[in-house]
Amino acid sequence: MKDELTITIANWAGVNTGDDAIFSSLLNVLKSAVSSKLTVYVLADNEKEIQRKFHSVAGTAPIFEYYKPQHLPRVLGFLRRSDLVIYGGGDLINGDLCSMSFLRLAKLMGVPVMCCSVGALPLQSSFQRFFTRRALNCMDAITVRDESSKDRLQALGVDKVPIQATADLAFLLLPKLDGNRLLENNGHSGASMTIGVNVRSQDEMYYFYSTWDEDKFLDTVASVCNRIISDLDAHIVFLPMETCERKKYYHTQVFDETIGHRILGNIERKDRFSMLAREYTPDELKGLLSHMDLLIAMRLHTLLIASDQGIPMVAFDYAPKLHSFMSQIGREDFLVDTTDLSEEGIMEKVRTALQDEGWRDKERVRSLCKRSQENVDVIKDVLETKEADHRKFYTHLPLVPLFVASNYAIDLVLAVKGRSARKTKRRRRPFSPVSTGSEKLFNPSLIQPFMVSPQVEKLFNSLKSAGIVSEDKAVSAEKATSLSKLPKAQCMNALAELEKMGAVKKRKKNNAVDYYLVKTAL
Repeated sequence: MKDELTITIANWAGVNTGDDAIFSSLLNVLKSAVSSKLTVYVLADNEKEIQRKFHSVAGTAPIFEYYKPQHLPRVLGFLRRSDLVIYGGGDLINGDLCSMSFLRLAKLMGVPVMCCSVGALPLQSSFQRFFTRRALNCMDAITVRDESSKDRLQALGVDKVPIQATADLAFLLLPKLDGNRLLENNGHSGASMTIGVNVRSQDEMYYFYSTWDEDKFLDTVASVCNRIISDLDAHIVFLPMETCERKKYYHTQVFDETIGHRILGNIERKDRFSMLAREYTPDELKGLLSHMDLLIAMRLHTLLIASDQGIPMVAFDYAPKLHSFMSQIGREDFLVDTTDLSEEGIMEKVRTALQDEGWRDKERVRSLCKRSQENVDVIKDVLETKEADHRKFYTHLPLVPLFVASNYAIDLVLAVKGRSARKTKRRRRPFSPVSTGSEKLFNPSLIQPFMVSPQVEKLFNSLKSAGIVSEDKAVSAEKATSLSKLPKAQCMNALAELEKMGAVKKRKKNNAVDYYLVKTAL
């Protein structure tokens, strides 16, 4: 391995504090454990935030627009000088094949490429599965942050490169800063305890897993805060992780501070509810969380940063990564189903969490920290065993226009379909990497919804295993709930989704409705 290294990091950093925690941790371990003489280039969702916060980064570009004329020469310059491209971390295997096309381009240019501590979501569309599989099978190494992601990639057909389950990179976050001063600056009002709250708006990337009535949800959270203030003599600190100052022109989501003000409007004792005056850095947030008596949160990295400090937690289960993380630390009982909210149900979990002494046992968290360190070992191994072949850069440079044309073609197709490629903060649009021979560069007919939730998969497999594959064997919703062992609300949502997909049909008889499978595969 060379003494002086150049590494390009591609991810969705710059959007929220959780992404910053991942990126900051990765940057620190690269400098401390890989090479002190390190040049880093970054492709990110919000590259300007990376430039503003991380001055050691030598150059940046937007990952979702890397192919545009104003950015492409700079990106090609990064690749020409790079010894390694790292794609990670976060839920980056999700159907956004623009990112996958960049990884294919990097490999084409002779640069070793690895996925580092990524999360993988279920992919339904054959278009998405094909090109994701094709891109990932070209990687030099893949590490994922949980076993579920490893299972999904193996089921996808990623079999040309070993997949190693490690842990989230944010477990390597540097020691916390003193949080006393930070807490004083955000008010405390002489309460008996301090409770952190973090909730977010819905993300289209996770619609396959969970959706909810946002007004009802925020009203319920406000009611819970009022109960906590009155019953527990607590002060609530709202923790925004994604603020409007990070907004780019294609970001349309509701930012965290807006949600915080919406909750504040329904708080009876406003002197017992405060919002952070600004968005804090990950290490500042870690220091602040160390002084909390309880954390109620939706965002994964709020929970993850707090986990090694023995803080009781209640988590809203809006995405697979929340369920996976709480299972990893043995605390899935403290998950709240966003599709079946109740004020009393949340309060019961709050009281139980506060009384549970098990939070002080941090053995599982320490184990995850060690597993996260394995990501660094894999990075070192790739650098030692794979060498960039920059001769390929000039040999394959004539193929770059095909990548550019393919991206623009898909933008055009999606615009015609009325599905803007910048509809949300994270563009989840299909991209066809360069094909050869008789393969088509792009097939618009393959664009379709591409994600199947774990609940849908579980229900489908349960019905199939039980032989519910014909009309005469149809079962009631109650029986389907029993077979799948899902909460009733989740089972009903899964049945509705399977029916929409044409995998399940209803049989109506004597005012009763039963269900049966009409497909043997999703």
